[in-house]
Amino acid sequence: MFASVRLDGLRRGLLVLVCALFPISKVISSSGKLINLSLADLLMPVVLLVLLWRSMAVGFRWPAAAAFFLNVGVLSGTALLNLELTAAYKSPLNGVVEVAKALSLWIYFYLVINFIEDRDDLRWAMRSWIASSGLVAATGVVGSLLYQVAGVETMFALQFRAQGTFEDSNLFAAHVGVSFFLTVFYWMLQERRERWPLLLLPVQLAGILLSASRGSLMAVVLAMAGLAFFFCTTRVKWAIGATTMMALLLVLALPDRDSWLASNPITARLTTTTVDLENPEAKQRRDLWEVAWNTWQANPWFGAGRGNYGLGAGGEAQAIGFAHNTYLGLLAETGIAGFATYLMVALGITIPLMLAANQSGHEKASLLLAALLVVALSGVTINIENYRGLWMLLALMEAYRRVLVPPLMPERLIARMRSGGYHAHAS
Repeated sequence: MFASVRLDGLRRGLLVLVCALFPISKVISSSGKLINLSLADLLMPVVLLVLLWRSMAVGFRWPAAAAFFLNVGVLSGTALLNLELTAAYKSPLNGVVEVAKALSLWIYFYLVINFIEDRDDLRWAMRSWIASSGLVAATGVVGSLLYQVAGVETMFALQFRAQGTFEDSNLFAAHVGVSFFLTVFYWMLQERRERWPLLLLPVQLAGILLSASRGSLMAVVLAMAGLAFFFCTTRVKWAIGATTMMALLLVLALPDRDSWLASNPITARLTTTTVDLENPEAKQRRDLWEVAWNTWQANPWFGAGRGNYGLGAGGEAQAIGFAHNTYLGLLAETGIAGFATYLMVALGITIPLMLAANQSGHEKASLLLAALLVVALSGVTINIENYRGLWMLLALMEAYRRVLVPPLMPERLIARMRSGGYHAHAS
């Protein structure tokens, strides 16, 4: 009975809606804690029901199962171990909320994994994501320009800094940067190339620039450089290097360059340096990172508990509540044990895809790796582990490899098949 009703239309519809709606989010305060809610979260009850039905009808795909159970187990354990600290500064239910947040991210991961059955499903998911990203980027661009030109403040920009539907300029820029590479990937995935995705690229780049997020902009530039270094011909590499050098020399040669750059808040922010540790923003980040480092040193294996960063430390660390660094933040809150579970997920997905990207005809997979690199580099300056798009991107990477990349075969087995030692049989 279950096998006869697979709910394919509902499955694909939910996949498209989730990919389109997850960037539309709102930060609310509950019991003194900031919670980021996405419009796609409203679909999760239906998603869970469909996942349950499909698991009985056609089975459940469960990649990274060991990492899933270890991650939930470690987060639950650290919550119990640090219950006294949590109760002293927050509600004891805070640990339950943090575990629930982790579970919700895994739901997004397994939703994409299980709802993508074939190439068409992958295309629909990608099409929905990038179309949504174009609208999100456009809202940020409009919000920033309205403030700069007319002084009108909107929900889509923090004064001059574009933030779209995220209420956070840095996360907005990271999402649009990821979507930039996914847009190129989708365009290359098509057998008959569609033109409309290319129209989104300048809007996405404008959104990144107008966000004035130095960390995310640098992440996107480095991801582009990585693609150029590994996958472009030598002639193209020289052309890119020469063009970049000429652009830099042109900017340096401009008369009144400093006053010109300072005339606009975007260029003024993007050209400021945070290398000087006496710079106010750099000093704030340094102090936050020091608190995270000291917290990890005090609790190296299991950390202070998810969501407990800064508790008892006082100052900005306790007021802000996050380390402004994904890696130090995870170490401080979950210790080596928790950090290892996140690392297991990332490596378990990326290493097979890196091998697939080296196969002829699948070089486009490098664009998925570039998108992930944007997230990884952005995580140096912001906390991005709860970004739903990261978990959905990992799932898209796994789905692409499963649906479109043939399994790798050992060279010895291939040689024996060619010599007649084995015969291929239809499955």
